[in-house]
Amino acid sequence: MVDWAGSDRPGVRAGAAPEMAVRMVGALLALANSEGLNPPLAESVYFDVFARAVVAWPARLALPAALIVLGCLLAQSVLLFRRRALDGRQALWGATGALLNLILGAILGAGSIVLLRFLGKLPPTDAAPWIAHPLPMSIGAAFMALLSAGIVSAWFARRAGFWGFWMGGTLLVALLSVVFNALTPAASFAPLLGSLAAVLGMLPCVLGFLRSRPPTAGATDFAVLLPCLGVSAVLAPMLLLLYAALGALAWAISTIALCLTTTFLLPLLANATRRDRRRVIVVSALMTLIGISVTLLLPTYSAAWPQRINIEYWYDADQTQAHWWVQPASLHLPAALTAAARFNLVAHSRFGASSSLAFAADAPKLTLASPQLTQLSAAPSSSSAAPSRTHYELRLRSQREAPEAFVIFPASADVQEIVVATASGPQHAKLQKLRSGATRLGVVGISSADLQFGIDAVAGRTAVQVFDLSYGLPGASQGARLQQARPQNATSSQEGDITVVQHTVLLDPAAGR
Repeated sequence: MVDWAGSDRPGVRAGAAPEMAVRMVGALLALANSEGLNPPLAESVYFDVFARAVVAWPARLALPAALIVLGCLLAQSVLLFRRRALDGRQALWGATGALLNLILGAILGAGSIVLLRFLGKLPPTDAAPWIAHPLPMSIGAAFMALLSAGIVSAWFARRAGFWGFWMGGTLLVALLSVVFNALTPAASFAPLLGSLAAVLGMLPCVLGFLRSRPPTAGATDFAVLLPCLGVSAVLAPMLLLLYAALGALAWAISTIALCLTTTFLLPLLANATRRDRRRVIVVSALMTLIGISVTLLLPTYSAAWPQRINIEYWYDADQTQAHWWVQPASLHLPAALTAAARFNLVAHSRFGASSSLAFAADAPKLTLASPQLTQLSAAPSSSSAAPSRTHYELRLRSQREAPEAFVIFPASADVQEIVVATASGPQHAKLQKLRSGATRLGVVGISSADLQFGIDAVAGRTAVQVFDLSYGLPGASQGARLQQARPQNATSSQEGDITVVQHTVLLDPAAGR
């Protein structure tokens, strides 16, 4: 079977265990054949309320609802101007402060991740972004949103005032709701419900203004707290699960999302004393610093949440050279593995077209048969649009009956299509483009059969790299020592420890003519 969804790094292939795959297929078939299944007539926007109930409405109604809520907030803002509770300068400063709150929260959230990654406490960008102890930083990320609001209120409180911040914050969230509903209605419920809560929370104040009476302290507090609590109730279940789904990136997203909540708190901070605003800044900054510091002190990995480290034996049949390759998720080589073999302390790519880095050490040379890529035929491409291209028919075979193989065509070959011969007829493979521009064809299940396929490539001789892959390490004593030296807070993952044999084949358009 052709593995269309491979990686430019062997040893990592998406896919569940066969038993799990059988269960998943069975579940899908049961769902598809269910007589009582009534699919919705249109897409819906939905969210759960503290895992107790699900709220849903048709997606087509989301944008009109967002526009209506925006119109209501604009009408309430006009009333504030007419009753002279707000002037244009205050509204401008309030809008600036609300927007700056989101921007500053994004900077703080992203900056903390960059800092932790720079200090070596987070895996690289292309590695698994989860760590053993995320809770301190998750708490710190939440306080970053409060820190951002405290800083903004200290800068703009006197200029914007209570109603300036109220108008700027509510209209900003309402505008975000319109944009999200226009682009991605499924992700728009939080700003939409926050804006709706702002409209409802303002009603007691509106009644007071219509009666020419200033709103009471209770009414103004209600205008702030209702949207704040509403957004918090909607965001809380999602944010609690966000780290499990995204890893460290969830911290920055959580900070930005919570800034929607703290935007509604800006009016209360405007009414607070300068000392109280300073207390908010100091406490939130201290909690953020504690979250970052504790994250730095705690180990990145543990036995319960280990680092992914596969040990790989690679044999180059052309150069008759063998290497051990180790790629820790953190890109930091454990000292125990360094002591077990003389690894190069500078990470390199396993083969020229790969962008994935790993640490290499010399390994004993074992007699392993190389994979074969046989050129069956070569002829000018039948495509009139590409007269300078050559069509090759190729056959791939693993002499040592390895279960997997992959072929790397260089970027200079400009392979645009791969057609595989199957029992049911020719099948077009989905191309995999590596970062280097090379094209990768991954194959699973070739241990008992050859694979024949055709490609169109730029005319001229082309060097193609062929690899086959088997599970486990060969019978070398040093391999067992490396496996024993793998730390307790590390484990193999996915395909586990593997053996790879590589061979280079030269495709010649003149051969066989």
